[in-house]
Amino acid sequence: MASRRTSLRPWGPTLPILVLLVFAGAFAWDGVRARRAHREAAEGTVRDWAGFAAAVAAANVAARMERTLLFAFYEADLAERRGSVEPVSPEALASNPPESGRCADLYPDGRWFARLGTEGPLEAAGQIEPALAGWLTDTLRAVLRRAPSSSPYGNLFPPSGEPARLVAYRVRRDSARVPLEVHALAHCLADRDGPLFSSAGEGAPLLPPGLVGRAPVDSLLAVAVADPAGGILYRSDGPGGSPYVGSWRGGAAGSLAGLTVTVELRAETADRLVAGGLPATRTSSRLLLVFMTLLLAGATLYQWRRSLALVAARERFVADVSHELRTPLQQILLFVQLHRMGRLRDDVEKEHSLAIVERETRRLIDLVDRILLFAGPGGGSAPERCSLTDVSRQTVGDFEPLAAGREVGIDVSLEEDPLEVEAAPGSIRQILLNLLDNAVKHGPPGQRLRVSVEARGERAVLTVDDEGPGIPAGERRRVQEPFHRLAREERTGSGGSGIGLAVVRDLVEAAGGSLWLEEAPGGGLRARVELPRAEHPAGARTPSPVAVP
Repeated sequence: MASRRTSLRPWGPTLPILVLLVFAGAFAWDGVRARRAHREAAEGTVRDWAGFAAAVAAANVAARMERTLLFAFYEADLAERRGSVEPVSPEALASNPPESGRCADLYPDGRWFARLGTEGPLEAAGQIEPALAGWLTDTLRAVLRRAPSSSPYGNLFPPSGEPARLVAYRVRRDSARVPLEVHALAHCLADRDGPLFSSAGEGAPLLPPGLVGRAPVDSLLAVAVADPAGGILYRSDGPGGSPYVGSWRGGAAGSLAGLTVTVELRAETADRLVAGGLPATRTSSRLLLVFMTLLLAGATLYQWRRSLALVAARERFVADVSHELRTPLQQILLFVQLHRMGRLRDDVEKEHSLAIVERETRRLIDLVDRILLFAGPGGGSAPERCSLTDVSRQTVGDFEPLAAGREVGIDVSLEEDPLEVEAAPGSIRQILLNLLDNAVKHGPPGQRLRVSVEARGERAVLTVDDEGPGIPAGERRRVQEPFHRLAREERTGSGGSGIGLAVVRDLVEAAGGSLWLEEAPGGGLRARVELPRAEHPAGARTPSPVAVP
Protein backbone atom coordinates (compact mmCIF):
# COMPACT_ATOMS: atom_id res chain seq x y z
CA MET A 1 0.00 0.00 0.00
CA ALA A 2 2.91 2.35 0.77
CA SER A 3 4.33 1.91 -2.68
CA ARG A 4 0.98 2.77 -4.24
CA ARG A 5 0.80 6.02 -2.26
CA THR A 6 4.30 6.86 -3.42
CA SER A 7 3.37 6.29 -7.06
CA LEU A 8 0.30 8.51 -6.76
CA ARG A 9 2.10 11.36 -4.99
CA PRO A 10 3.39 13.12 -8.15
CA TRP A 11 -0.19 13.42 -9.39
CA GLY A 12 -1.42 15.24 -6.25
CA PRO A 13 -0.49 18.86 -7.16
CA THR A 14 -1.37 18.43 -10.80
CA LEU A 15 -4.88 17.05 -10.42
CA PRO A 16 -6.61 20.42 -9.73
CA ILE A 17 -4.72 22.03 -12.62
CA LEU A 18 -5.66 19.17 -14.89
CA VAL A 19 -9.34 19.43 -13.95
CA LEU A 20 -9.33 23.21 -14.54
CA LEU A 21 -7.52 22.85 -17.85
CA VAL A 22 -9.86 20.12 -18.99
CA PHE A 23 -12.89 22.32 -18.38
CA ALA A 24 -11.21 25.38 -19.94
CA GLY A 25 -10.09 23.36 -22.91
CA ALA A 26 -13.52 21.81 -23.31
CA PHE A 27 -15.21 25.23 -23.36
CA ALA A 28 -12.60 26.65 -25.75
CA TRP A 29 -12.77 23.69 -28.07
CA ASP A 30 -16.55 23.72 -28.05
CA GLY A 31 -16.55 27.36 -29.16
CA VAL A 32 -13.95 26.78 -31.85
CA ARG A 33 -15.73 23.67 -33.09
CA ALA A 34 -19.10 25.42 -33.22
CA ARG A 35 -17.63 28.33 -35.19
CA ARG A 36 -15.82 25.96 -37.52
CA ALA A 37 -18.91 23.83 -38.07
CA HIS A 38 -20.95 26.97 -38.83
CA ARG A 39 -18.35 28.13 -41.33
CA GLU A 40 -18.06 24.71 -43.00
CA ALA A 41 -21.84 24.39 -43.28
CA ALA A 42 -22.10 27.85 -44.84
CA GLU A 43 -19.29 27.14 -47.30
CA GLY A 44 -20.85 23.78 -48.15
CA THR A 45 -24.11 25.61 -48.97
CA VAL A 46 -22.24 28.03 -51.24
CA ARG A 47 -20.53 25.14 -53.05
CA ASP A 48 -23.92 23.49 -53.51
CA TRP A 49 -25.13 26.71 -55.14
CA ALA A 50 -22.05 26.65 -57.39
CA GLY A 51 -22.87 23.06 -58.41
CA PHE A 52 -26.46 24.09 -59.06
CA ALA A 53 -25.27 26.99 -61.23
CA ALA A 54 -22.97 24.62 -63.17
CA ALA A 55 -25.89 22.25 -63.87
CA VAL A 56 -28.11 25.12 -65.07
CA ALA A 57 -25.29 26.50 -67.24
CA ALA A 58 -24.80 23.03 -68.76
CA ALA A 59 -28.55 22.79 -69.47
CA ASN A 60 -28.53 26.20 -71.20
CA VAL A 61 -25.57 25.20 -73.36
CA ALA A 62 -27.04 21.74 -74.08
CA ALA A 63 -30.28 23.30 -75.38
CA ARG A 64 -28.37 25.38 -77.91
CA MET A 65 -26.01 22.50 -78.76
CA GLU A 66 -28.92 20.14 -79.43
CA ARG A 67 -30.51 22.68 -81.79
CA THR A 68 -27.22 22.88 -83.65
CA LEU A 69 -26.87 19.08 -83.87
CA LEU A 70 -30.50 18.71 -84.91
CA PHE A 71 -29.79 20.81 -87.99
CA ALA A 72 -26.46 19.04 -88.60
CA PHE A 73 -28.05 15.56 -88.56
CA TYR A 74 -31.41 16.66 -89.96
CA GLU A 75 -31.56 13.98 -92.71
CA ALA A 76 -30.76 11.16 -90.25
CA ASP A 77 -33.28 12.51 -87.76
CA LEU A 78 -35.95 12.76 -90.46
CA ALA A 79 -35.33 9.17 -91.63
CA GLU A 80 -35.61 7.86 -88.07
CA ARG A 81 -38.91 9.69 -87.46
CA ARG A 82 -40.30 8.23 -90.72
CA GLY A 83 -39.26 4.71 -89.66
CA SER A 84 -37.11 4.23 -92.77
CA VAL A 85 -34.46 1.49 -92.71
CA GLU A 86 -32.66 2.79 -95.81
CA PRO A 87 -29.17 4.16 -95.11
CA VAL A 88 -28.66 7.91 -95.09
CA SER A 89 -25.54 8.77 -97.05
CA PRO A 90 -22.95 11.26 -95.76
CA GLU A 91 -23.59 13.31 -98.90
CA ALA A 92 -27.15 13.85 -97.67
CA LEU A 93 -25.80 15.41 -94.48
CA ALA A 94 -23.31 17.51 -96.43
CA SER A 95 -26.10 18.92 -98.64
CA ASN A 96 -27.93 20.42 -95.65
CA PRO A 97 -27.90 24.22 -96.29
CA PRO A 98 -27.45 25.31 -92.61
CA GLU A 99 -24.21 23.27 -92.46
CA SER A 100 -22.51 24.92 -95.42
CA GLY A 101 -19.72 27.23 -94.33
CA ARG A 102 -20.04 26.46 -90.62
CA CYS A 103 -16.73 26.00 -88.76
CA ALA A 104 -14.91 27.28 -91.87
CA ASP A 105 -12.10 28.84 -89.82
CA LEU A 106 -11.15 25.47 -88.36
CA TYR A 107 -11.60 23.44 -91.56
CA PRO A 108 -10.12 25.51 -94.43
CA ASP A 109 -10.13 22.43 -96.72
CA GLY A 110 -13.80 21.85 -96.07
CA ARG A 111 -15.67 19.83 -93.51
CA TRP A 112 -16.18 16.10 -93.83
CA PHE A 113 -19.26 13.97 -93.09
CA ALA A 114 -19.16 10.22 -92.42
CA ARG A 115 -21.42 7.20 -91.99
CA LEU A 116 -20.77 3.73 -90.53
CA GLY A 117 -23.33 0.94 -90.64
CA THR A 118 -23.43 -2.27 -88.63
CA GLU A 119 -21.64 -3.83 -91.60
CA GLY A 120 -19.32 -2.44 -94.22
CA PRO A 121 -16.56 0.18 -94.24
CA LEU A 122 -16.63 3.85 -93.25
CA GLU A 123 -18.27 6.07 -95.90
CA ALA A 124 -17.23 9.71 -96.13
CA ALA A 125 -18.10 12.89 -97.97
CA GLY A 126 -15.10 15.19 -97.89
CA GLN A 127 -11.45 14.61 -97.12
CA ILE A 128 -10.55 12.71 -93.90
CA GLU A 129 -6.91 12.17 -92.98
CA PRO A 130 -6.03 8.42 -93.08
CA ALA A 131 -4.96 8.30 -89.43
CA LEU A 132 -8.13 10.06 -88.34
CA ALA A 133 -10.24 7.75 -90.54
CA GLY A 134 -8.81 4.64 -88.89
CA TRP A 135 -9.37 6.02 -85.39
CA LEU A 136 -12.87 7.17 -86.35
CA THR A 137 -13.82 3.74 -87.70
CA ASP A 138 -12.76 1.94 -84.53
CA THR A 139 -14.40 4.49 -82.26
CA LEU A 140 -17.72 4.55 -84.14
CA ARG A 141 -17.88 0.73 -84.10
CA ALA A 142 -17.53 0.90 -80.32
CA VAL A 143 -20.30 3.50 -80.22
CA LEU A 144 -22.58 1.20 -82.20
CA ARG A 145 -21.85 -1.70 -79.86
CA ARG A 146 -22.72 0.14 -76.67
CA ALA A 147 -25.31 2.47 -78.31
CA PRO A 148 -26.55 4.32 -75.20
CA SER A 149 -30.28 4.91 -75.42
CA SER A 150 -30.28 7.98 -73.16
CA SER A 151 -29.41 10.32 -76.02
CA PRO A 152 -28.66 9.77 -79.72
CA TYR A 153 -25.96 12.44 -79.69
CA GLY A 154 -22.40 12.38 -78.42
CA ASN A 155 -18.98 13.96 -78.81
CA LEU A 156 -15.65 12.37 -79.68
CA PHE A 157 -12.27 13.99 -79.08
CA PRO A 158 -9.58 12.91 -81.57
CA PRO A 159 -6.21 11.97 -80.02
CA SER A 160 -4.52 14.91 -81.74
CA GLY A 161 -5.54 18.24 -83.17
CA GLU A 162 -6.90 21.53 -81.95
CA PRO A 163 -9.05 21.43 -78.79
CA ALA A 164 -11.87 23.30 -80.50
CA ARG A 165 -12.06 20.66 -83.27
CA LEU A 166 -14.03 17.59 -82.29
CA VAL A 167 -16.33 14.98 -83.81
CA ALA A 168 -20.08 14.94 -83.21
CA TYR A 169 -22.03 11.76 -83.85
CA ARG A 170 -25.65 10.61 -83.95
CA VAL A 171 -26.86 6.99 -83.59
CA ARG A 172 -29.85 6.21 -85.78
CA ARG A 173 -32.23 3.42 -84.70
CA ASP A 174 -35.15 1.53 -86.19
CA SER A 175 -38.66 1.39 -84.75
CA ALA A 176 -37.54 -1.37 -82.32
CA ARG A 177 -34.75 0.93 -81.04
CA VAL A 178 -32.08 -1.30 -82.59
CA PRO A 179 -29.07 0.71 -83.90
CA LEU A 180 -28.93 0.87 -87.70
CA GLU A 181 -26.05 3.23 -88.33
CA VAL A 182 -24.05 6.04 -86.84
CA HIS A 183 -23.31 9.36 -88.55
CA ALA A 184 -20.41 11.67 -87.69
CA LEU A 185 -19.22 15.04 -88.84
CA ALA A 186 -16.36 17.44 -88.27
CA HIS A 187 -17.74 19.63 -85.51
CA CYS A 188 -16.75 22.80 -83.71
CA LEU A 189 -17.88 24.54 -80.58
CA ALA A 190 -19.65 27.36 -82.37
CA ASP A 191 -22.67 28.00 -84.54
CA ARG A 192 -23.70 30.98 -86.67
CA ASP A 193 -24.42 33.04 -83.54
CA GLY A 194 -20.94 32.61 -82.05
CA PRO A 195 -19.39 30.34 -79.38
CA LEU A 196 -21.85 27.78 -78.06
CA PHE A 197 -20.71 28.21 -74.48
CA SER A 198 -21.51 31.93 -74.47
CA SER A 199 -25.12 30.81 -73.98
CA ALA A 200 -24.33 29.44 -70.50
CA GLY A 201 -25.81 32.53 -68.86
CA GLU A 202 -28.78 32.72 -71.23
CA GLY A 203 -32.07 31.01 -70.64
CA ALA A 204 -32.69 29.85 -67.07
CA PRO A 205 -30.94 32.05 -64.43
CA LEU A 206 -27.88 30.40 -62.91
CA LEU A 207 -28.63 31.70 -59.40
CA PRO A 208 -31.95 32.75 -57.79
CA PRO A 209 -32.61 36.43 -58.63
CA GLY A 210 -34.22 36.84 -55.21
CA LEU A 211 -30.78 36.31 -53.60
CA VAL A 212 -28.34 37.86 -56.07
CA GLY A 213 -30.56 40.34 -57.87
CA ARG A 214 -30.34 41.04 -61.60
CA ALA A 215 -26.61 41.64 -61.73
CA PRO A 216 -24.74 40.54 -64.89
CA VAL A 217 -23.53 36.95 -64.80
CA ASP A 218 -19.85 37.91 -65.19
CA SER A 219 -20.04 40.05 -62.04
CA LEU A 220 -21.24 37.05 -59.99
CA LEU A 221 -19.33 34.07 -61.32
CA ALA A 222 -17.10 32.59 -63.98
CA VAL A 223 -18.02 29.67 -66.24
CA ALA A 224 -15.37 27.33 -67.66
CA VAL A 225 -15.72 24.28 -69.93
CA ALA A 226 -13.02 21.60 -70.15
CA ASP A 227 -12.50 18.60 -72.45
CA PRO A 228 -11.86 15.06 -71.12
CA ALA A 229 -8.11 15.73 -70.97
CA GLY A 230 -8.64 18.82 -68.79
CA GLY A 231 -7.95 21.34 -71.55
CA ILE A 232 -9.94 24.57 -71.19
CA LEU A 233 -12.23 25.04 -74.18
CA TYR A 234 -13.99 28.15 -72.89
CA ARG A 235 -13.77 30.52 -69.93
CA SER A 236 -15.87 33.59 -69.33
CA ASP A 237 -14.62 36.77 -67.71
CA GLY A 238 -14.92 36.60 -63.95
CA PRO A 239 -13.12 35.67 -60.72
CA GLY A 240 -10.26 33.23 -60.51
CA GLY A 241 -8.93 31.13 -57.65
CA SER A 242 -12.20 31.18 -55.74
CA PRO A 243 -12.72 28.41 -53.13
CA TYR A 244 -16.40 28.22 -54.03
CA VAL A 245 -16.39 25.93 -57.05
CA GLY A 246 -19.03 23.57 -58.41
CA SER A 247 -18.95 21.39 -61.50
CA TRP A 248 -21.16 19.33 -63.77
CA ARG A 249 -19.72 16.45 -65.79
CA GLY A 250 -21.26 15.11 -68.99
CA GLY A 251 -21.84 11.39 -69.32
CA ALA A 252 -20.94 8.97 -72.09
CA ALA A 253 -23.69 10.27 -74.38
CA GLY A 254 -25.53 13.51 -74.95
CA SER A 255 -24.80 16.79 -76.66
CA LEU A 256 -22.26 17.66 -73.94
CA ALA A 257 -20.77 14.17 -73.64
CA GLY A 258 -17.21 14.24 -72.32
CA LEU A 259 -17.33 17.91 -71.29
CA THR A 260 -17.11 19.36 -67.77
CA VAL A 261 -18.78 22.65 -66.89
CA THR A 262 -17.32 24.47 -63.85
CA VAL A 263 -18.63 27.53 -62.03
CA GLU A 264 -16.59 29.71 -59.64
CA LEU A 265 -18.47 32.14 -57.39
CA ARG A 266 -17.09 35.46 -56.20
CA ALA A 267 -16.67 35.93 -52.45
CA GLU A 268 -19.26 38.73 -52.42
CA THR A 269 -21.66 36.46 -54.29
CA ALA A 270 -21.12 33.79 -51.62
CA ASP A 271 -22.14 36.30 -48.93
CA ARG A 272 -25.45 36.92 -50.71
CA LEU A 273 -26.28 33.21 -50.90
CA VAL A 274 -26.08 32.62 -47.12
CA ALA A 275 -28.47 34.28 -44.68
CA GLY A 276 -26.44 36.77 -42.65
CA GLY A 277 -23.38 36.21 -44.85
CA LEU A 278 -20.46 33.87 -44.30
CA PRO A 279 -19.34 33.72 -40.63
CA ALA A 280 -15.97 35.28 -39.78
CA THR A 281 -13.02 32.92 -39.52
CA ARG A 282 -11.09 34.73 -36.74
CA THR A 283 -11.03 33.25 -33.23
CA SER A 284 -11.91 35.54 -30.34
CA SER A 285 -9.10 36.65 -28.06
CA ARG A 286 -10.69 34.90 -25.08
CA LEU A 287 -10.70 31.55 -26.85
CA LEU A 288 -7.16 32.15 -28.05
CA LEU A 289 -5.98 32.94 -24.50
CA VAL A 290 -7.59 29.79 -23.11
CA PHE A 291 -6.10 27.78 -25.92
CA MET A 292 -2.59 29.15 -25.30
CA THR A 293 -2.93 28.39 -21.58
CA LEU A 294 -3.97 24.90 -22.47
CA LEU A 295 -0.96 24.54 -24.75
CA LEU A 296 1.52 25.72 -22.11
CA ALA A 297 0.08 23.46 -19.43
CA GLY A 298 -0.03 20.58 -21.86
CA ALA A 299 3.64 21.13 -22.75
CA THR A 300 4.56 21.02 -19.06
CA LEU A 301 2.66 17.82 -18.49
CA TYR A 302 4.10 16.38 -21.66
CA GLN A 303 7.67 16.96 -20.49
CA TRP A 304 6.86 15.39 -17.14
CA ARG A 305 5.29 12.39 -18.84
CA ARG A 306 8.32 12.04 -21.09
CA SER A 307 10.61 11.74 -18.08
CA LEU A 308 8.43 8.92 -16.76
CA ALA A 309 8.32 7.36 -20.22
CA LEU A 310 12.13 7.44 -20.36
CA VAL A 311 12.32 5.40 -17.16
CA ALA A 312 9.86 2.89 -18.59
CA ALA A 313 11.80 2.82 -21.86
CA ARG A 314 15.03 2.04 -20.08
CA GLU A 315 13.35 -0.82 -18.23
CA ARG A 316 11.96 -2.10 -21.53
CA PHE A 317 15.40 -1.72 -23.08
CA VAL A 318 16.94 -3.98 -20.42
CA ALA A 319 14.20 -6.56 -20.99
CA ASP A 320 14.61 -6.38 -24.79
CA VAL A 321 18.39 -6.68 -24.67
CA SER A 322 18.12 -9.59 -22.24
CA HIS A 323 15.74 -11.32 -24.63
CA GLU A 324 18.01 -10.67 -27.62
CA LEU A 325 20.99 -12.01 -25.68
CA ARG A 326 19.18 -15.07 -24.36
CA THR A 327 17.94 -16.31 -27.77
CA PRO A 328 21.35 -16.63 -29.54
CA LEU A 329 22.99 -17.96 -26.35
CA GLN A 330 20.41 -20.73 -26.18
CA GLN A 331 21.03 -21.54 -29.85
CA ILE A 332 24.79 -21.70 -29.31
CA LEU A 333 24.41 -23.84 -26.16
CA LEU A 334 22.03 -26.24 -27.94
CA PHE A 335 24.35 -26.98 -30.87
CA VAL A 336 27.45 -27.19 -28.67
CA GLN A 337 25.68 -29.81 -26.52
CA LEU A 338 24.56 -31.72 -29.61
CA HIS A 339 28.14 -31.71 -30.85
CA ARG A 340 29.58 -32.95 -27.53
CA MET A 341 26.92 -35.68 -27.24
CA GLY A 342 27.65 -36.92 -30.76
CA ARG A 343 24.09 -36.35 -31.96
CA LEU A 344 25.23 -34.79 -35.24
CA ARG A 345 25.20 -37.64 -37.72
CA ASP A 346 27.37 -36.45 -40.60
CA ASP A 347 29.57 -33.61 -41.81
CA VAL A 348 26.64 -31.78 -43.37
CA GLU A 349 24.84 -31.47 -40.03
CA LYS A 350 28.07 -30.48 -38.32
CA GLU A 351 28.74 -27.77 -40.90
CA HIS A 352 25.14 -26.56 -40.55
CA SER A 353 25.43 -26.37 -36.76
CA LEU A 354 28.75 -24.52 -36.94
CA ALA A 355 27.20 -22.02 -39.39
CA ILE A 356 24.38 -21.36 -36.91
CA VAL A 357 26.84 -20.96 -34.04
CA GLU A 358 28.93 -18.54 -36.12
CA ARG A 359 25.85 -16.53 -37.17
CA GLU A 360 24.51 -16.24 -33.62
CA THR A 361 27.97 -15.30 -32.32
CA ARG A 362 28.21 -12.50 -34.88
CA ARG A 363 24.76 -11.40 -33.81
CA LEU A 364 25.89 -11.23 -30.17
CA ILE A 365 29.03 -9.30 -31.11
CA ASP A 366 26.98 -6.80 -33.13
CA LEU A 367 24.50 -6.31 -30.28
CA VAL A 368 27.25 -5.83 -27.69
CA ASP A 369 29.09 -3.39 -29.97
CA ARG A 370 25.93 -1.31 -30.37
CA ILE A 371 25.32 -1.27 -26.61
CA LEU A 372 28.92 -0.27 -25.89
CA LEU A 373 28.82 2.47 -28.51
CA PHE A 374 25.59 3.81 -27.08
CA ALA A 375 26.62 3.59 -23.41
CA GLY A 376 30.21 4.74 -23.88
CA PRO A 377 31.50 8.33 -23.80
CA GLY A 378 30.73 10.29 -26.96
CA GLY A 379 33.91 11.73 -28.41
CA GLY A 380 37.30 12.40 -26.99
CA SER A 381 39.25 10.47 -29.63
CA ALA A 382 41.49 12.18 -32.16
CA PRO A 383 39.90 12.70 -35.57
CA GLU A 384 40.90 10.27 -38.30
CA ARG A 385 40.71 10.39 -42.06
CA CYS A 386 39.41 7.48 -44.13
CA SER A 387 38.01 6.67 -47.54
CA LEU A 388 34.24 6.55 -47.34
CA THR A 389 34.19 4.63 -50.62
CA ASP A 390 36.59 1.89 -49.52
CA VAL A 391 35.13 1.45 -46.03
CA SER A 392 31.61 1.25 -47.47
CA ARG A 393 32.66 -1.33 -50.06
CA GLN A 394 34.34 -3.52 -47.43
CA THR A 395 31.43 -3.18 -44.95
CA VAL A 396 28.86 -4.16 -47.56
CA GLY A 397 30.98 -7.16 -48.52
CA ASP A 398 31.15 -8.28 -44.87
CA PHE A 399 27.40 -7.82 -44.43
CA GLU A 400 26.28 -9.63 -47.60
CA PRO A 401 26.36 -13.16 -46.02
CA LEU A 402 24.03 -11.95 -43.25
CA ALA A 403 21.69 -10.37 -45.81
CA ALA A 404 21.69 -13.55 -47.87
CA GLY A 405 20.17 -15.39 -44.90
CA ARG A 406 16.91 -13.50 -45.60
CA GLU A 407 17.39 -13.62 -49.38
CA VAL A 408 18.15 -9.89 -49.43
CA GLY A 409 20.28 -8.53 -52.25
CA ILE A 410 22.42 -5.39 -52.11
CA ASP A 411 23.07 -3.08 -55.09
CA VAL A 412 26.11 -0.85 -54.64
CA SER A 413 26.87 2.42 -56.44
CA LEU A 414 30.17 3.99 -55.31
CA GLU A 415 32.41 6.80 -56.52
CA GLU A 416 35.27 5.48 -58.62
CA ASP A 417 37.81 7.72 -56.82
CA PRO A 418 38.28 7.37 -53.06
CA LEU A 419 36.01 9.89 -51.33
CA GLU A 420 37.73 10.84 -48.08
CA VAL A 421 36.05 12.17 -44.93
CA GLU A 422 37.27 13.27 -41.50
CA ALA A 423 35.87 10.33 -39.54
CA ALA A 424 37.08 7.13 -37.92
CA PRO A 425 36.71 4.07 -40.17
CA GLY A 426 35.17 2.16 -37.25
CA SER A 427 32.47 4.85 -36.95
CA ILE A 428 31.71 4.68 -40.68
CA ARG A 429 31.52 0.90 -40.49
CA GLN A 430 29.17 0.99 -37.48
CA ILE A 431 26.92 3.61 -39.16
CA LEU A 432 26.56 1.52 -42.31
CA LEU A 433 26.13 -1.77 -40.40
CA ASN A 434 23.32 -0.31 -38.28
CA LEU A 435 21.54 1.08 -41.35
CA LEU A 436 21.85 -2.21 -43.24
CA ASP A 437 20.76 -4.23 -40.20
CA ASN A 438 17.65 -2.04 -39.77
CA ALA A 439 16.81 -2.37 -43.47
CA VAL A 440 17.08 -6.18 -43.39
CA LYS A 441 15.31 -6.55 -40.04
CA HIS A 442 12.27 -4.37 -40.89
CA GLY A 443 12.01 -5.06 -44.63
CA PRO A 444 10.47 -8.04 -46.41
CA PRO A 445 12.49 -11.13 -47.40
CA GLY A 446 13.71 -10.96 -50.99
CA GLN A 447 13.98 -7.16 -51.09
CA ARG A 448 16.82 -5.26 -52.81
CA LEU A 449 18.86 -2.75 -50.81
CA ARG A 450 20.63 0.11 -52.59
CA VAL A 451 23.82 1.59 -51.13
CA SER A 452 25.42 4.59 -52.81
CA VAL A 453 28.31 6.95 -52.05
CA GLU A 454 28.68 10.21 -53.94
CA ALA A 455 30.21 13.67 -53.63
CA ARG A 456 27.96 16.74 -53.44
CA GLY A 457 30.10 19.85 -53.24
CA GLU A 458 31.86 19.94 -49.87
CA ARG A 459 29.82 17.02 -48.54
CA ALA A 460 30.12 13.26 -48.99
CA VAL A 461 26.75 11.50 -49.05
CA LEU A 462 26.14 7.88 -48.01
CA THR A 463 22.63 6.63 -48.89
CA VAL A 464 20.85 3.36 -47.98
CA ASP A 465 17.44 2.63 -49.60
CA ASP A 466 15.22 -0.31 -48.67
CA GLU A 467 11.82 -1.66 -49.76
CA GLY A 468 10.29 -2.01 -46.30
CA PRO A 469 7.20 -0.31 -44.78
CA GLY A 470 9.13 2.91 -44.15
CA ILE A 471 8.69 5.29 -41.21
CA PRO A 472 5.80 7.80 -40.95
CA ALA A 473 6.94 11.38 -41.44
CA GLY A 474 5.89 12.36 -37.92
CA GLU A 475 8.07 9.60 -36.39
CA ARG A 476 11.30 10.12 -38.37
CA ARG A 477 12.84 12.46 -35.81
CA ARG A 478 11.67 10.52 -32.75
CA VAL A 479 13.11 7.18 -33.93
CA GLN A 480 16.56 8.79 -33.64
CA GLU A 481 16.01 9.16 -29.89
CA PRO A 482 17.21 6.43 -27.51
CA PHE A 483 14.80 3.58 -26.74
CA HIS A 484 12.05 4.88 -29.05
CA ARG A 485 10.23 2.25 -31.10
CA LEU A 486 7.37 2.61 -33.58
CA ALA A 487 3.82 1.85 -32.52
CA ARG A 488 3.59 -1.06 -34.97
CA GLU A 489 6.67 -2.65 -33.36
CA GLU A 490 5.13 -2.25 -29.91
CA ARG A 491 1.94 -3.99 -31.08
CA THR A 492 3.65 -6.88 -32.86
CA GLY A 493 6.56 -7.28 -30.48
CA SER A 494 8.98 -6.95 -33.41
CA GLY A 495 11.89 -4.60 -33.75
CA GLY A 496 15.07 -4.26 -31.76
CA SER A 497 16.20 -2.45 -28.67
CA GLY A 498 15.57 1.06 -29.98
CA ILE A 499 19.19 2.27 -29.99
CA GLY A 500 20.33 1.50 -33.56
CA LEU A 501 19.42 4.86 -35.11
CA ALA A 502 20.39 6.70 -31.91
CA VAL A 503 23.91 5.27 -32.28
CA VAL A 504 23.96 6.29 -35.97
CA ARG A 505 22.88 9.83 -35.12
CA ASP A 506 25.52 10.21 -32.38
CA LEU A 507 28.32 8.91 -34.62
CA VAL A 508 27.26 11.13 -37.52
CA GLU A 509 27.03 14.25 -35.34
CA ALA A 510 30.39 13.46 -33.75
CA ALA A 511 31.89 13.51 -37.27
CA GLY A 512 30.25 16.88 -38.00
CA GLY A 513 27.62 15.43 -40.30
CA SER A 514 23.85 15.09 -40.41
CA LEU A 515 21.37 12.20 -40.70
CA TRP A 516 18.18 12.42 -42.80
CA LEU A 517 15.36 9.88 -42.97
CA GLU A 518 13.19 10.20 -46.09
CA GLU A 519 10.86 8.20 -48.28
CA ALA A 520 12.77 6.16 -50.86
CA PRO A 521 11.87 6.80 -54.53
CA GLY A 522 10.57 3.24 -54.94
CA GLY A 523 8.86 3.12 -51.56
CA GLY A 524 10.41 2.13 -48.25
CA LEU A 525 12.91 4.21 -46.28
CA ARG A 526 15.93 6.19 -47.43
CA ALA A 527 18.61 6.89 -44.80
CA ARG A 528 20.93 9.66 -46.00
CA VAL A 529 24.17 10.46 -44.14
CA GLU A 530 26.02 13.67 -45.09
CA LEU A 531 29.63 14.07 -43.89
CA PRO A 532 32.14 16.87 -44.50
CA ARG A 533 34.80 15.91 -47.02
CA ALA A 534 38.45 15.88 -46.01
CA GLU A 535 40.43 18.79 -47.43
CA HIS A 536 43.85 18.02 -48.98
CA PRO A 537 46.64 20.56 -49.36
CA ALA A 538 47.74 21.15 -52.92
CA GLY A 539 49.97 18.29 -54.09
CA ALA A 540 49.34 16.16 -50.99
CA ARG A 541 49.30 12.42 -51.46
CA THR A 542 46.03 10.66 -50.69
CA PRO A 543 46.60 8.25 -47.76
CA SER A 544 45.77 4.59 -48.21
CA PRO A 545 42.41 3.48 -46.90
CA VAL A 546 42.44 2.24 -43.33
CA ALA A 547 41.64 -1.45 -42.95
CA VAL A 548 38.54 -2.07 -40.85
CA PRO A 549 38.52 -5.23 -38.69
